This record gives sequence, structure tokens and C-alpha cells, in this order.
Amino acid sequence: MQNRDSLSRRSFLKVASALTLSPFIPVMHTAHASELLSTESWVPAVPNLTKQELDSITDEKVHEEGLQLIQQLMEYDTEQDLAYSSRPTYDNVYESPQYKYTGYHRVSGQPNGGVMISGGGSIYIIPNAGGTGSITFSFGAPWGSVAVNYPLGNRASTVTSYSVNIPAGVYCLATQNTCYKCVPYTTYRTVNGVRSVYSRQVSTQVYSYAFSYMRV
Repeated sequence: MQNRDSLSRRSFLKVASALTLSPFIPVMHTAHASELLSTESWVPAVPNLTKQELDSITDEKVHEEGLQLIQQLMEYDTEQDLAYSSRPTYDNVYESPQYKYTGYHRVSGQPNGGVMISGGGSIYIIPNAGGTGSITFSFGAPWGSVAVNYPLGNRASTVTSYSVNIPAGVYCLATQNTCYKCVPYTTYRTVNGVRSVYSRQVSTQVYSYAFSYMRV
């Protein structure tokens, strides 16, 4: 599936004033699959949204990102004082989304020896308050690889929308896995009727989280 958008000079000022890019809200330990003891359950990165609502928000941000790139290119062309008739036009073509995962990492703010709740219960988490990690996602030709700084979770002192249940009387460490919705897109440049590839980008949006735990 491919989506396309473009920015004509007539609509340039309107889009420039309307575009806004807001945050989508994105000792480190990597957990191996054999260490994880709770059932994986994915929750949206924006609490209480349906999948349809989440997709609508992330799709809008992808297109805003692409249009902002076109806006910057058009501003540059204007600064070059090119004749209006010879100025390039630009359009973006979007590919189908791909979903990439950071893998499970220890949530910060927990004792090294783990958390124990005598009667069992929940460890509450703020998913983007524990600093960041770095990972490289591969997309194959022609997009190659993209480095992403992803959010790490932090244990919360109060109830939040994100938690993992741990069993009674066992020391455990909460872990977090972050899913990114990644949309590759191509920006085309047309000059005097000749269209060519200007750049290839991948938009990465935090999409959802999963939480688990390890016994210490």
C-alpha cells in the first residue's frame, strides 16, 4: 500500500502555519525471552485509545513529518531566488507501516535485589521516565537502517495506566518492551516536468508498550 501527499505553493503558507509536531506521549538490563515469566499484553502508548484512534494519531504525525520536510525544501528553494516557473515541486509517497520492537529492558527505579509484594500485586510504571536506550532498526533496501533513541520505563510511586502483576512473596524486576510504528517514505522532486527521488526517510512513532517481569 502506498499513500501520497504533496504541498503546492498555493497551500504552502496555510500548511506552514498549521503544522505542529508534539511528543507522542518516546542500570539497563536486557531480558532474554526465557527469563520472562508473565503473559505479554500490549497497551497503547497513549492510554485509553482504541487501535483505530491510535492509528489515526500516528498516521497524522507521519504525514505532518513528511509535509514539514517539504516545507523546509520549499523555503530553501525560495531563498535561492529561483524563477517561480523553474522552482521544484515535491511530493511524498508512503509505504505500509512496519512494527519494530526494542526487546525487554529492566525498568529503572527498582532495587537491584528486586521488588517483593507479600500478597502479590502490581508494579506501576511510567514508560518514558527512565531515560533512553539506543537501537538500530533495519528496513532493507532502499531505506537501510535507522537509529532510534527509545524510552525506558521508571517505577512509579503512585498508580498509573501501566503496570505488571507479580506473584506473592517473590522478588521480581519489572521489564518493558516498546513497539514502534515505522513508515518508510520517499520524497520526490519534480523540476521542469522531470520527477526524481530526492530522499528516503523512515518515520518512527512510539506505538505501544508491553510489560513483564523477571524473578531475581
